[in-house]
Amino acid sequence: MEMTLKQVLNQQGVVDQSATQLAQKTKLPRTTIVGALDRPIGNSSFKVIAKILKLNQISLDVVNDAYLADYDKGPSQVESDFLNQTDLSTLTIMGIQFSTKKNFWNTRDSIINSIYEGYQPTKKDVEDATSI
Repeated sequence: MEMTLKQVLNQQGVVDQSATQLAQKTKLPRTTIVGALDRPIGNSSFKVIAKILKLNQISLDVVNDAYLADYDKGPSQVESDFLNQTDLSTLTIMGIQFSTKKNFWNTRDSIINSIYEGYQPTKKDVEDATSI
């Protein structure tokens, strides 16, 4: 699973700062900060990541190392990891329960197709898919 910026900050010993505090200090919208902290690093804006890291005096190399450790996986490995987190007998993907087989298969197939376009699914992505 790809790391989030929040995980990297925690690993670097940064005490939790509120999104509001970070927004004020970086002069970025709060919603932008919340998104950048919670989504996988590879799905966040470089500009936002750079501002948050600079504010906390953390080198971009730290994020690069954390990001590339997971990103080096090819689509086949990402697909395999994803499939290992699906269970047809319980209609779950990454622990998220689906109400019907149709919803399960549609979501599963859609995510797998996206994997080959460079996408790396997260549990939040699956949760969002169940609400659509």
